[in-house]
Amino acid sequence: MNFEEEGVISKAYNSLNPMHLQYLKQRKPNDTVCIYLTHTGQNMEMLKIAKDIRKYHAKSIVICDHKKREICKYCDETIVIMTTQNTTELSNAVYIASLQYVFNIFTSLKLISNYSYLEETTKAVDKFKMGE
Repeated sequence: MNFEEEGVISKAYNSLNPMHLQYLKQRKPNDTVCIYLTHTGQNMEMLKIAKDIRKYHAKSIVICDHKKREICKYCDETIVIMTTQNTTELSNAVYIASLQYVFNIFTSLKLISNYSYLEETTKAVDKFKMGE
């Protein structure tokens, strides 16, 4: 799930970082995409973050278990992933596997769209390693 390997600056948070919110206010909104991960869509901290960031018109995607969760109202896109009802059905394992699948698709798409840039960057890194 490393977008930076595909040429995308990325950060992960479990709460709203006030300093980065200030940066977001100053950036072009199209430069930023926020992705919210919430197993049931009922995490109040994620809901608060989505509401706060929505004010700054950043694009946002929520990944949760149902498209009718409240957090979905504050996001541009919703991706519904498979979940189960209880621990005996391996709820967390199913959720994590589903997330990994979605992020593998995201990074593959980004790899394809950034291929020329990544190819040139790789050549520059290889030259650096060779001492050129």
